[in-house]
Amino acid sequence: MNPRKIFIIDDEFETREILSYNLKKEGFEVDTFTGALDTLELIENYKPDLIITDWLKFELDGLELCKKLKLNPATSSIPIIILSEKNEEVDIVTALEMVAEDYITKPFRMKELTTRIKKVLKREILKAHTPIIKKTEETISHLNKKYESSKIKFDKILIDKINHEVHVDDRFINLTYSEFKLLELLADRPGKVFTRSQIIESEFGSEYLVNERAIDVRMVGLRKKLGASGKLIKTIRSVGYKMCGV
Repeated sequence: MNPRKIFIIDDEFETREILSYNLKKEGFEVDTFTGALDTLELIENYKPDLIITDWLKFELDGLELCKKLKLNPATSSIPIIILSEKNEEVDIVTALEMVAEDYITKPFRMKELTTRIKKVLKREILKAHTPIIKKTEETISHLNKKYESSKIKFDKILIDKINHEVHVDDRFINLTYSEFKLLELLADRPGKVFTRSQIIESEFGSEYLVNERAIDVRMVGLRKKLGASGKLIKTIRSVGYKMCGV
C-alpha cells in the first residue's frame, strides 16, 4: 500500500520542518509549501490524502483555501486540518463551520497532532470502503427497518444516523462531523449527563489528547446552528452537558 500523502502549508520554516520530519517518521509522504495560493493547482492535480494549513497571514488565508477546496468537486473530499496561533472561540468555531475536519492551536504537541491525523484519515478510509449493498427485496426490507430505527427524534430535532443529517422543524441543519457526533451522543440518551472527558472518549477514544475546553467551543457552534432548539442542551456547571426538554 502506498504511503498516505500529506500537504503542509505554513509560512514558518521551523513549523514546516518539524511537521515534515515527524510525519515522515510515521510513514507519511510529505510535501511542504509556504503559501496557499500557489498550491491550489497542485492540490487538484495530485490530490493529497490530507492537508494541514496554517491560518496564513498573506495572499490567500487558510479559511479561503478551505472554501475554494470544498467548493471544487475535484478537491471537496480532501480532509483539512487548520493549524493556527488563533485560539479564540470565535476563530475555532468559524474554522470548523468552514468544514475543516479539525483545528489545532499553536504551540502543539506532535503526538496529539499525529493522533488527530490518523483519526481523520481512518474516517476517510471507512467512508471510501463502505460496501455496496445487494438490493434484494429482503435486504431492502431489512435496511428500511434499520433506517427507521437509526433515527432519533427529540422535540423538534430529527437526527438521521445513517445519512448523518439533522433537521429542525423539517429544516436541514449543516453540521460538521464533530458537531453531529456530539448531538447524537446527547440525544441518544436524553437526561444523562456526559462529562467533557466522556464526550471526547466517545468520539475519539481514550488516546485522544485535547483540552476539554474544545468541547465547550464545539458546543457554542452546535447551539448556534440549532437555533431555538439549542436550549434543549443544558450545561451542568463544572460537569458537562445533557439533553432535556425546555
